[in-house]
Amino acid sequence: MMNGKRIAAALVAALLLTALCVSSALAADLEFRDSKVTIFEGKRQYLHLSRSGAAKDAEVSWSSNNTRVATVNEKGMVTGISKGQATITASCRAGSRTVKATCLVTVQRAVTSLEIKENGWTVLPGDDMDLAHVLTLDLEGLEDEDKPPVLVLLVKKTVNINYSWEPRDASSNRITITSTNETVVSQNGRNNQLRVNGPGECLVTIASESNPEVAKIYHVLAIDQKETIRSIKATVDRQTIGVGNTVQIETTISPDNAFLPYVSYSSSDENVCTVDEYGEVTGVGRGNATIRVTAKDGSGQSRTVNIQVQQQPTEIQLDNELVVAVGKGGKQINATVLPANANNKKLTYASSDPSIAKVNNSGYVTPVSAGTCYVTVASAIDPTVFSDILIVVNQPVTRITFDQNVITVNVNEQTFANWNTLPYDATDPSVSLSSSNERIFTVTQSGRITGVKRGEAYLNVKATDGGNCSARIKVQVLQPVEGVHMYQEVYYADIGDDTFLNAVLEPSDASNTRMSWYVDNPSVARISGNYTRATLVGLNWGETTVTGITEDGGYMCTCLVKVGNYNNALKITDLYTQDNVIKIGVYNDSVLQIERFNFNIEVYDIHDKPIVVTTGGANVINGYYPLTLYQYQSTQHGRFVFKDFVQPYETIGRMVMRITGYTTVDGMRKTIDDVNKQPVFQFMSPLFVGPEEETIPEFDLEPLIKEQTDKWVTFR
Repeated sequence: MMNGKRIAAALVAALLLTALCVSSALAADLEFRDSKVTIFEGKRQYLHLSRSGAAKDAEVSWSSNNTRVATVNEKGMVTGISKGQATITASCRAGSRTVKATCLVTVQRAVTSLEIKENGWTVLPGDDMDLAHVLTLDLEGLEDEDKPPVLVLLVKKTVNINYSWEPRDASSNRITITSTNETVVSQNGRNNQLRVNGPGECLVTIASESNPEVAKIYHVLAIDQKETIRSIKATVDRQTIGVGNTVQIETTISPDNAFLPYVSYSSSDENVCTVDEYGEVTGVGRGNATIRVTAKDGSGQSRTVNIQVQQQPTEIQLDNELVVAVGKGGKQINATVLPANANNKKLTYASSDPSIAKVNNSGYVTPVSAGTCYVTVASAIDPTVFSDILIVVNQPVTRITFDQNVITVNVNEQTFANWNTLPYDATDPSVSLSSSNERIFTVTQSGRITGVKRGEAYLNVKATDGGNCSARIKVQVLQPVEGVHMYQEVYYADIGDDTFLNAVLEPSDASNTRMSWYVDNPSVARISGNYTRATLVGLNWGETTVTGITEDGGYMCTCLVKVGNYNNALKITDLYTQDNVIKIGVYNDSVLQIERFNFNIEVYDIHDKPIVVTTGGANVINGYYPLTLYQYQSTQHGRFVFKDFVQPYETIGRMVMRITGYTTVDGMRKTIDDVNKQPVFQFMSPLFVGPEEETIPEFDLEPLIKEQTDKWVTFR
């Protein structure tokens, strides 16, 4: 029997071991080699995924939780799309379950360009011939045009590196500074500075820390300050030249045995003059410029030479013709000397026929008789530069008249203007027409006027014969009334007060704004006014209809007017303190349904001094009652809202409460601006002493308090 039990136990153990082996064989797993990966926008990278068990041969699905940042294809290759983070998920089916693995991908925005601010630096081209005998650093056979620029520095100096980068929202804008010889130049600690340690040469690379391929390389030449240029002299044989002419700058440096005894030249305005590497200045355009001569050795020594460039005339531009009229005086010839910046613009004038027209030395033409001739205009300093203008002498129009005093036209309608030119034998009776304001009306050259917009402008009529005869006539453009409506459908008016009613004309710029006003029930209100704004005075509680009729077109509009004692719709019935806590009661003494009303309360102590009751340090509380108060209904205690309220420690001696406005359920908004019309209530504590009392008498106040309280309740 014991052997049978042992055999059974062995069989169970064997079965469990077999199941465990089968379970291990079916185990499946996915795992990324790197749980976090960083790539740049536009770059691609495969994610390394390890698979085991049943997941080893299963088909893997890939997904990104933010495809605007990064995408992934069916082979696990991630593409950076935009700066940010995305989670890449790989999943597969392994038997009856789904196995997943995730990788956090950070997409960075790379620096694409780096600009070094070289202001104040001495930077020379790498192929500058003046450097050929001093530069000894082997640049591995680079062609001259490929050599990096030479940055000339002085030993024992520190140079700040200022730079900008693109794009401005790159993930990192930090730079790295490397030197091929730190005994010459090294980075100054962790700062963006170069420290010049000793004379010699090296290459300095300033690169983006995150994108080292974006870099600027300088060939640094460090010079001992004892071997630099001490002074520079620069002279020219003349400081005034013409456009296209040249002048040579003569330069002398001291000492002549300086390590780098050379200078560079620059012009303050290359639109005026340019200067080459040898100091030859060429005039480009009229003006003044400064040529700066600067030492190439970084010593900062420089001198300046002032150059003036003058421009000679090359062309004279004239109008095709000049029309003048007998008896109307002369005209000035408008001549333009080119180029515009010529220094000497003096001209000479000559008439081909003085019996028709004369011209003086200033180009003023005086008509003599009808006909034509030419005037020649030439440069005073170069007669080969000249031009001719045709002079036409006419019998001018001397007067222009109209058939009416004012021209009237409606908007979008047309009319014609009629005019006469005198004398009738004028050489050219034609005229030009123009509107002084085409937003009001337009006019054709045949005289057809079209109204555009209400207003007044002038029709200008001018003779085209050159005699300057002109006239004008006023044009009135009228806008007819096309309709009218009230600004509000319902108005609320207080008894005895003025309320303004406004009608709106259609269109709003109609010319005639006169209206007649009528009230249906004169016992409720009376109305007055002759225009779109009428004054209504409430007489008694009630409602009535007001009608307005336009004088132009007889268009009609109406509105409903409700008259009542709205300033006194609310009455303050309770205002007292209980344990120094403010209690309020307000009664709706009207037929209005008041959705909310506003109030303020002034608070004083028993000596009538202001008490601070708001967080802003004021003694006036602003508040409102947020519940709808129906007709002939009182407020509920504890439902008032105080703005920025602070419970005072001092005993409240006196309070003054005012109703400042309210809003009704049907949309009426009443603001009581006039202090004299605001419902007001004053509370005075039995303990109130007043401003002249300084202390409370020391005697039993309880009988007095009870007596005063009874009086207060009776008064309330």
